Amino acid sequence: MDMLYGILPLVMLGLYLWLQIRTLRRYRHGWWWAALLPAIAMALATLVGLVGGLQGANLAPLWFFLTLPVSLLYLGGLTGFKAIRDHGRRGISGGRAIPRRWPDRGVA
Repeated sequence: MDMLYGILPLVMLGLYLWLQIRTLRRYRHGWWWAALLPAIAMALATLVGLVGGLQGANLAPLWFFLTLPVSLLYLGGLTGFKAIRDHGRRGISGGRAIPRRWPDRGVA
């Protein structure tokens, strides 16, 4: 069980970083600002953890580990919501994977 508590935060951190970088690179306009909110929250939680840790508080890094799952769920929900919203506009492949084939015109 101790291994689970040691590995789970690392997996969540890796997934969060990957999803955060991906959303900030791909999204534009209002979506970009919405994707920036968890980065700001994580930066503040990291700052509070560092300042508290330097002052000798044992539970200061707890802010980081409490903010991480919330930020990850928020980014996952934002990504899913944007994917559903864009699905109706471009189709399930997003216009990238499946080339459109037009029927032959005028060929008998």
